[in-house]
Amino acid sequence: MLFVCRTGPERLSEPRNQKYDRQLMTPDTTRLRDIVLNGRPLSTGAETLAELVTEQGFAGVKVATAINGEFVAERTRAGTGLSEGDRIEILSVRQGG
Repeated sequence: MLFVCRTGPERLSEPRNQKYDRQLMTPDTTRLRDIVLNGRPLSTGAETLAELVTEQGFAGVKVATAINGEFVAERTRAGTGLSEGDRIEILSVRQGG
Protein backbone atom coordinates (compact mmCIF):
# COMPACT_ATOMS: atom_id res chain seq x y z
CA MET A 1 0.00 0.00 0.00
CA LEU A 2 1.28 3.46 -0.85
CA PHE A 3 0.81 6.35 1.55
CA VAL A 4 1.14 9.82 0.05
CA CYS A 5 0.80 12.97 2.07
CA ARG A 6 0.04 16.17 0.13
CA THR A 7 1.84 19.02 1.87
CA GLY A 8 1.37 21.61 -0.86
CA PRO A 9 0.58 21.85 -4.53
CA GLU A 10 4.08 20.85 -5.57
CA ARG A 11 5.26 18.46 -2.84
CA LEU A 12 4.52 14.84 -2.07
CA SER A 13 6.14 12.80 0.67
CA GLU A 14 7.97 9.53 0.21
CA PRO A 15 6.06 6.28 0.72
CA ARG A 16 6.05 5.15 4.34
CA ASN A 17 6.92 1.55 3.51
CA GLN A 18 10.71 1.70 3.22
CA LYS A 19 11.22 -1.90 2.04
CA TYR A 20 10.59 -0.79 -1.54
CA ASP A 21 13.21 0.92 -3.69
CA ARG A 22 12.87 3.62 -6.37
CA GLN A 23 11.08 1.13 -8.65
CA LEU A 24 8.05 1.36 -6.33
CA MET A 25 4.79 0.49 -8.03
CA THR A 26 1.45 1.94 -7.01
CA PRO A 27 -1.61 -0.36 -6.84
CA ASP A 28 -2.40 0.36 -10.52
CA THR A 29 1.23 -0.56 -11.41
CA THR A 30 2.26 2.97 -12.36
CA ARG A 31 6.00 3.45 -11.97
CA LEU A 32 6.92 6.45 -9.85
CA ARG A 33 9.56 8.79 -11.27
CA ASP A 34 11.73 11.05 -9.16
CA ILE A 35 11.78 14.50 -10.76
CA VAL A 36 12.39 18.07 -9.64
CA LEU A 37 9.35 20.33 -9.93
CA ASN A 38 9.86 24.05 -9.46
CA GLY A 39 13.08 23.37 -7.56
CA ARG A 40 11.62 20.73 -5.22
CA PRO A 41 12.00 16.93 -5.38
CA LEU A 42 8.83 15.04 -6.28
CA SER A 43 7.89 11.42 -6.92
CA THR A 44 5.13 11.21 -9.52
CA GLY A 45 3.22 8.58 -11.44
CA ALA A 46 2.60 11.01 -14.30
CA GLU A 47 3.97 9.72 -17.60
CA THR A 48 3.55 12.93 -19.61
CA LEU A 49 3.90 16.62 -18.91
CA ALA A 50 0.14 17.05 -19.43
CA GLU A 51 -0.56 14.44 -16.73
CA LEU A 52 1.82 16.20 -14.35
CA VAL A 53 0.16 19.59 -14.95
CA THR A 54 -3.23 18.02 -14.14
CA GLU A 55 -1.86 16.08 -11.15
CA GLN A 56 -0.51 19.30 -9.66
CA GLY A 57 -3.88 21.07 -9.88
CA PHE A 58 -3.28 23.22 -12.95
CA ALA A 59 -5.85 21.61 -15.29
CA GLY A 60 -7.66 24.38 -17.16
CA VAL A 61 -5.18 27.03 -15.97
CA LYS A 62 -2.94 28.84 -18.45
CA VAL A 63 0.62 27.96 -17.45
CA ALA A 64 4.03 27.94 -19.08
CA THR A 65 6.04 24.74 -18.86
CA ALA A 66 9.66 23.74 -19.37
CA ILE A 67 11.63 20.51 -19.05
CA ASN A 68 15.36 20.77 -18.38
CA GLY A 69 15.31 24.43 -19.38
CA GLU A 70 13.50 23.89 -22.70
CA PHE A 71 10.07 25.49 -23.19
CA VAL A 72 7.26 23.00 -23.90
CA ALA A 73 4.18 24.38 -25.67
CA GLU A 74 0.75 23.48 -24.34
CA ARG A 75 -0.19 21.65 -27.55
CA THR A 76 2.78 19.26 -27.17
CA ARG A 77 2.49 18.44 -23.45
CA ALA A 78 0.37 15.30 -23.94
CA GLY A 79 3.07 13.82 -26.17
CA THR A 80 6.00 14.92 -24.00
CA GLY A 81 7.12 12.06 -21.76
CA LEU A 82 8.77 12.45 -18.37
CA SER A 83 12.05 10.80 -17.44
CA GLU A 84 13.75 10.10 -14.14
CA GLY A 85 15.62 13.20 -12.96
CA ASP A 86 13.85 15.71 -15.23
CA ARG A 87 13.84 19.29 -13.97
CA ILE A 88 10.38 20.69 -14.66
CA GLU A 89 9.04 24.20 -14.25
CA ILE A 90 5.33 25.04 -14.20
CA LEU A 91 4.76 28.78 -14.07
CA SER A 92 1.49 30.68 -13.84
CA VAL A 93 0.81 34.39 -14.29
CA ARG A 94 -0.09 36.39 -11.20
CA GLN A 95 -1.66 39.80 -11.07
CA GLY A 96 -1.04 42.41 -8.49
CA GLY A 97 1.44 45.01 -7.66
